[in-house]
Amino acid sequence: MTYALSILVPVYNFDVRPLMQRFAEQDLLSAGGKDCLEFLFYDDCSSTNVSRTNEAGQMLPNLRFKRLSQNLGRSRIRNLLAHEARGRLLLFLDCDAMPQDAGFLSRYLKAADEQSVLCGGTAYSRQAPKDPRLLLRWRYGRKREQKPASRRNEKPYLHFHSFNFLVPRDIMLRVPFDESLKKYGHEDTFFAFRLQEEGIPLRHFDNPALHLGLEPAPRFIQKTEQGIRNLLQLKKTRPDFSLRLLDAEERLKKLPLPQSLLPILKSHLLHSHRPSLRAFDLYKLLFLRKCRQTKDFS
Repeated sequence: MTYALSILVPVYNFDVRPLMQRFAEQDLLSAGGKDCLEFLFYDDCSSTNVSRTNEAGQMLPNLRFKRLSQNLGRSRIRNLLAHEARGRLLLFLDCDAMPQDAGFLSRYLKAADEQSVLCGGTAYSRQAPKDPRLLLRWRYGRKREQKPASRRNEKPYLHFHSFNFLVPRDIMLRVPFDESLKKYGHEDTFFAFRLQEEGIPLRHFDNPALHLGLEPAPRFIQKTEQGIRNLLQLKKTRPDFSLRLLDAEERLKKLPLPQSLLPILKSHLLHSHRPSLRAFDLYKLLFLRKCRQTKDFS
């Protein structure tokens, strides 16, 4: 059976029952649209059992839940979900995303077409987290990722994130995520680069999902560092690939910035109750320069 829309959620170490509940409350389901939808939740070999679905799964029609025996990573699991989906349109949502109201799926279907990728955007709570370890990730999300569609459409490929997007299945199969990136970071950046390269339109509209899974600063910095290594790996294999951080490093390569600043900046980012995003930008620039000099791309 072919569906109009497949909702695809790669799961890793996150309880997805509240997300399933929110999907069950969608007006598209209450209006009799359940026969046009399917839901695929694939657990990418979570290290904990937080993704239990027995009771919540019964709320959703046409649900397939699968626990993988080995971790595939962010690119491979999305490609697997796309291959095994039966919908003409594929809606990818991270497991720590939460649609903000009952019209989320309906808005996607109304805005979708068969020729372009559609990105709904990311939202963050207005209230700062009480845990100071989460402040860096929250501030970064509020200032750098949460943008209205009008802003994102100024440079649509630059503002793409795989957190919440819809893609026609035939496009996804033709332009899959790059599976050479085994670890976290910038697989979605390169996916957007490939879309632009193929001349596939990418449109943004205002249909954000709330990002629930804020990481503590040590983990966020660690993932940022791995993402920078991925950037350099991509640049090595595709010299035409570019990104603002890479461009900034090229422009400022003659500027004397001592590596001794790295631990000072990192200490600020880890311990400050008001972490500076400019300090974070400088940290990324210096870490990129260090990785390039030491050829640390893995």
